[in-house]
Amino acid sequence: MISYIVDENGNKTHAIVPIKQWTEIEAEMLLNQDKGSSYPEEHISNTIHFLKENRNIDVTLWKKKYELYFNYYNKLDLVDFMVLYLYRSGFFGIVFDDEAYEKVDMNTSNLFLEHLSLSNIKYVTKEDKSLTWQIYKEVRDKIDSTTEQEFLLYFHSRLKFTNSSVDYFKEQYKRVHRNAERDRLFVYDLYILFGNKHVHVPKKYLFNELEKTPAQYIAKYLYKENISQVYRAGKEAAERVAVFNN
Repeated sequence: MISYIVDENGNKTHAIVPIKQWTEIEAEMLLNQDKGSSYPEEHISNTIHFLKENRNIDVTLWKKKYELYFNYYNKLDLVDFMVLYLYRSGFFGIVFDDEAYEKVDMNTSNLFLEHLSLSNIKYVTKEDKSLTWQIYKEVRDKIDSTTEQEFLLYFHSRLKFTNSSVDYFKEQYKRVHRNAERDRLFVYDLYILFGNKHVHVPKKYLFNELEKTPAQYIAKYLYKENISQVYRAGKEAAERVAVFNN
């Protein structure tokens, strides 16, 4: 219970807060000070900047530029696509009070006892060691500030999925078709993450056609005006992303 001190006019001037409640308030303040996002804002901003530079062009030419812009997908394998779905999942954005203070004990922290250990997908370092709070936070910060290609390089240099996790994903999605995965991820970025305001894109990158109706924009350029394909691709991408949050 919070108690107040008032002046001679009855106006509240100070508050006396129980230490337990103050600790909770302070933790919340620390979390709110963390300006980083657990979603790929840098990558999506760059993608929208590319789209802005190529707006109002013929659909056929747009498709060629789109395929050229994302041509690195032609070299990706199943594990790479796992990394890119993780990249969009927000999984590394979960933070508990003890992590806010960076007083993390792996034997007692909910981050390790619940969030990481109960996930279907498991992560270890390149040296087969368990994740630490420092690595966990580093991954979250990298997701916010890197492009897809940069994050792929970072992830493979520091982390890996356990073999059982790769096998689990393979059971869910036995074959990977690179162009289809590329389009699903593109739809997820624009229709779900951007369209639902999970990411914040600088105004200088925005333009009306995309900002007002992202689903219709995607349908026009990617699916021959068939908006149901946008919804389907978004649903399929969301299902894959959800694997990394369960």
